[in-house]
Amino acid sequence: MILHIKCSKITLIDVFWGVFMTTYKQIQNYIKETYNLCVKTCWIADIKEQCGLKMRHAPNRISKDKRTNPCPESKSECIKATLRHFKMI
Repeated sequence: MILHIKCSKITLIDVFWGVFMTTYKQIQNYIKETYNLCVKTCWIADIKEQCGLKMRHAPNRISKDKRTNPCPESKSECIKATLRHFKMI
């Protein structure tokens, strides 16, 4: 049995599996500070999917097959660089 109890920003399940998840808010803040750009969470999700990262099911997603707001080419490289910075890719 695995308990999922919140402890500050890291959950016990994350510690158990050795996975420290970077949040979308952390990614957005890093991009804002480093590149002075505002990015949407749907753009981050699009890039994560392109890079083959596992994605959780979003209950508000309209279609599983296509994205309604894909990431613009002009912002994709800074998002990829940020994912590399956080060692996600």
